[in-house]
Amino acid sequence: MGLGVGGSPLVITGTSAAAPFVAGAVALLLSEFPAATPAEVRSAVLRTGSGKRRTVVPPLLDAWAAYTILDRGANGSPPRGGRPLRVP
Repeated sequence: MGLGVGGSPLVITGTSAAAPFVAGAVALLLSEFPAATPAEVRSAVLRTGSGKRRTVVPPLLDAWAAYTILDRGANGSPPRGGRPLRVP
């Protein structure tokens, strides 16, 4: 959801709207965890939300949860500046 012409609400759905958000989140995760393999980042993104799944929708992409998963794998502790997230 965003702002349309004149400040009215604008809702865009579908893969064309989702792709830039998912690509951006994956790029940020790869830049934050340069030692992580693309497969590890993919796994972290798919393990967020309601558990392991094959796509990022539904539910919505949770980049913070993916970050938390990768951060715990990197150093075994909760992420910097945030609260721990429980992932099954």
